[in-house]
Amino acid sequence: EALNFFESGESALSYLVTNPDISGRAIPLPEAIELGRAIFGDLLPRSEA
Repeated sequence: EALNFFESGESALSYLVTNPDISGRAIPLPEAIELGRAIFGDLLPRSEA
C-alpha cells in the first residue's frame, strides 16, 4: 500500500488514469488530514488554526 501526494486533484486523477495498475482515489486535503489523524493518531501535531 502507498500514499501519494499531488499538487492538485487534477494531477492526482491524471496519475490514476495513466497508471491503470494503481487502484485508489483522490481525496481533498482536509479529508486526507482526518484520515492521517485516524491512522497515525498523535504522531501528527494539530495546528493552532
